[in-house]
Amino acid sequence: MMSKVFIFVFALAILNANAQNVVGGYTPYSDSSAGGTISQSGFAPSTTTVADVADPYKSHEDFKAKFEIYGKNNLKLTTTQIQNAKTIVDSVTALFKSTKSMANARLCAYLVATAYVDSNLVPSEEKLSTKAELLALQTPYFDVKLQGRGYAHFTGSFNYNRFGQYIGEDIAAQPELLLIPELAAKVLAYGAVYGKFTGLKTSRFIPESGNADFVAARRSINGDVNADKIAKFVQEILA
Repeated sequence: MMSKVFIFVFALAILNANAQNVVGGYTPYSDSSAGGTISQSGFAPSTTTVADVADPYKSHEDFKAKFEIYGKNNLKLTTTQIQNAKTIVDSVTALFKSTKSMANARLCAYLVATAYVDSNLVPSEEKLSTKAELLALQTPYFDVKLQGRGYAHFTGSFNYNRFGQYIGEDIAAQPELLLIPELAAKVLAYGAVYGKFTGLKTSRFIPESGNADFVAARRSINGDVNADKIAKFVQEILA
C-alpha cells in the first residue's frame, strides 16, 4: 500500500513540474537569432525568463532599446527617426497582440530596416522621374494625386482605397495622411504581416524561429528592389 502512495505522489510531482514550463498553453518565444546570425535549427532554444512570461512581446521591446543605441551611436539618427522606428515596432506588436501571434523581433527589425533603406525612416513621397518611360507610367496616378507615399509606396485609387479600409482611414480622399509616421507605420506593418503588398506574408521568409531569408523577404514588400541592402542592414542591427 505504501509503495502505491509513493508512486502516486511521484507522478503528481512530475506533472506539476511539466505544467510550470508551459504558459497559456505554449512556451513563450525566444529569438533564436541572437548575435545577428541566422539559426540553422527549426526551433528556438529554451531561454524563457520571468520577464518573457510576464510580457510575451518583450523581445520587441528589447529590439527597440537596442536599435535606439545603435541608431544614435552608429547611424547618427535623429530623435524623430528613432521614434519612427519604435512606432513601426509598436504597430507590428499591436497586430500580433490582436491575433495572439508569437513574438517575432526579427520581422520587426526587417521592417525597420525596410523603412531605413527605402526612406531613411521618414515617410516619403514619390517624385516624378526625369526618364520618359517611367514618367509615362507615373503620369496617370500623379494626375489624381495618388502617387506613392509612406514607407512602402503603392499607387492608384484601387490600392489607396483598399489600404484605407485595412487601417480605417480615408487615405484615398486625404493621401497626405500617409506622411504621418503613425499611419505610415500602420500601413507597413499591416501590409507585411497580412501579405497585402504582394500577396506574400513577410513571415513566410522570416518566421518567429528557425531559418530566415532576409533577401527573399523583400518579395513580400516590393519585388527585389533594395533586397540585398535591406538584408545586409537588418543583419547589422540584429548583430
